[in-house]
Amino acid sequence: MVSRLVSFESDAKIKKDDNTRYKYSLDSTYYYNVYAINATMYVEPQTVEFNHAVRLATQLISVARQEPVWAIESTSKVAQDAIHDRIYSIIVSEAKGITSNMRRDGLLAR
Repeated sequence: MVSRLVSFESDAKIKKDDNTRYKYSLDSTYYYNVYAINATMYVEPQTVEFNHAVRLATQLISVARQEPVWAIESTSKVAQDAIHDRIYSIIVSEAKGITSNMRRDGLLAR
């Protein structure tokens, strides 16, 4: 089986988090046993979101005949967060799709 990358397009954009949080600290005043609240605004840092478009061409080649006996071209569009997601998730999803099509066409045993 031979797979090759036909095309790969990637677009990056800055993703803002408008969810503002506050950090509170309670300091005792000692005299009246009352707490003074000091609130500091905390803003999440900006993250980068990637949108990928991937096209793969895969061929199953017969060793005996030395020619392709099965082929598929797959296209995926994936949105990823730069901090939490990894690029290999694209490869895993493509591999699952290719093997399910091969199983459906009777090329893989169950």
